[in-house]
Amino acid sequence: MAFGQNCIRRCGNIDVPYPFGIEPGCYRDGFDLSCNVTESKLYAGNIEIIGMDVLNGQARVYKRISWDCHDPIAPSKESIAMDLTGSPFTFSDTRNKFTAIGCDTIALFVGSTDQSYSTGCVSICNDNTTFSNGSCFGAGCCQTSILPGLQFFNITFSSTGHKDISWDNPCSFAFLVDGSWYSFRTTDLNETDFYDRNDGRVPMVLDWSIGDVGCEEARQNSTSYACRSNNSRCLNATNGIGYLCNCSSGYQGNPYVEGGCEDIDECTDRNTYPCHGSCTNLPGSYLCACPKGMRGNPHEECFPSSERSMVAIKIPNISNQVELAQFINEVFILSQTNHRNVVKLFGCCLQTQVPLLVFEFISGGTLSDHLLAGEGISPLSFEDRLRIATEVAKALSYLHTEASITIFHRDIKSSNILLDERKTAKLADFGASRSVSVEQTSVATAVQGTFGYLDPEYHQTGRLTEKSDVYSFGVILAELLTGQLAIPRQENNVVRYLVMDFLVALKQKSLFKVIDPLVLNEGSQEAVKRIARLAETCLKLSGNDRPTMREVEDELEAIRSKKAKARMPLR
Repeated sequence: MAFGQNCIRRCGNIDVPYPFGIEPGCYRDGFDLSCNVTESKLYAGNIEIIGMDVLNGQARVYKRISWDCHDPIAPSKESIAMDLTGSPFTFSDTRNKFTAIGCDTIALFVGSTDQSYSTGCVSICNDNTTFSNGSCFGAGCCQTSILPGLQFFNITFSSTGHKDISWDNPCSFAFLVDGSWYSFRTTDLNETDFYDRNDGRVPMVLDWSIGDVGCEEARQNSTSYACRSNNSRCLNATNGIGYLCNCSSGYQGNPYVEGGCEDIDECTDRNTYPCHGSCTNLPGSYLCACPKGMRGNPHEECFPSSERSMVAIKIPNISNQVELAQFINEVFILSQTNHRNVVKLFGCCLQTQVPLLVFEFISGGTLSDHLLAGEGISPLSFEDRLRIATEVAKALSYLHTEASITIFHRDIKSSNILLDERKTAKLADFGASRSVSVEQTSVATAVQGTFGYLDPEYHQTGRLTEKSDVYSFGVILAELLTGQLAIPRQENNVVRYLVMDFLVALKQKSLFKVIDPLVLNEGSQEAVKRIARLAETCLKLSGNDRPTMREVEDELEAIRSKKAKARMPLR
């Protein structure tokens, strides 16, 4: 648990952040590393580390390549095993791919010491085989995913009699590798070209986490709790057991060190934190305001106050007491909110025969319009979809925990998410929303919402909680990934439900069959799988098993920052 102030925090060109350390008293128990000063190489046991990532709880390491070279007179092979048992590391299932290269190659990945789990792939070559660079689907190269939480593997080889090999491709190679690093080349089949070019090793990614309990239990022991800095947050590990720490939104640094999370001065980075007015840095946030004599959204544009601007007028259909109550409710709730991803209410007019609500005008249509991509509407890029999901998560997290009153939206759906001309998301339509006091966690109401997005637990019990919005948000994530709307549709006289199709695809490990091709083309498989896993968690039948919107926001921010962050270099 110790953290020394005068510790060596670098080995060669690699930073060694706490909880890791090299010297006694400089690392958390179990996170000790060693530095070969002569070679300037960092090691965890006998594993060479080539990069550390505290934000995402990952380390990039080198691992030897397993090989099997067929020679009728003197065949030779080397099968590599790796055991992380007793360490905080697991093999990353989102970053790594088990990969094999060769002709007539059957490679087996045994992922447990008792051989209770194994996977593998087959690579063949024949006269009809066409090879192409970058393709790894069984012709000269094959790949497969691994399960999360593994700490051991061994690699073995087999063949169908070495019938498709020749003198210039006598060897098979297999390895667990960072999927973003390896791309098949046809020359990899030439004798030992691949092995020699990479000095017999490849990079892989290890996930790490703290302890063997989740956040809720870990917080109960203040002595061993690892998130030491103020303005830090705990996140349950997604690969195996334990937890990770991150700095809270608006802060950056090392959450494992007291005082390690420092305020971000957003005003010095206008690209990441846009402000077209006067900017004032605040602890964990910043204030952006249009200059005197100007108005508008300072995050987007300020214009002279004399300049006319468009507004949206909502004319409620008030024909009974229920609709009147919804009108009053929407005015009350929106008057309590102030968030860039919640549509702004400028005011209401009660002097007309029918009351009017005056909103900021959002010109880009709804999220459902863009998912359907009708005439004149371009489809959303993967980058836009991930950003929109994050913005909606921020809005809901704000409503649940940061607004002056706790607000449950109750009708989250893609048609209630507006997009402006820059495709910034704005959460709208609060007529069905409910406000509760801070100490309340639920409220009994008549069931209301939209079928396809409605929380089944709320539908059954009539108790509305923040987790009801989480379920609906999980549906939005499924829509963004698949490009399909959640409204039930009929195909071949069968009614199809998006959530059911999505969850079945995850269970059957056929996720990519239901993902929008545009998402597959533009997004990394790692990011898509992390978002899908997050959606699956949001769609749990029991609200207790779902994350909070703050946890959802943190995970989406982590996915975005990981996507934007350059990969740790391979030396």
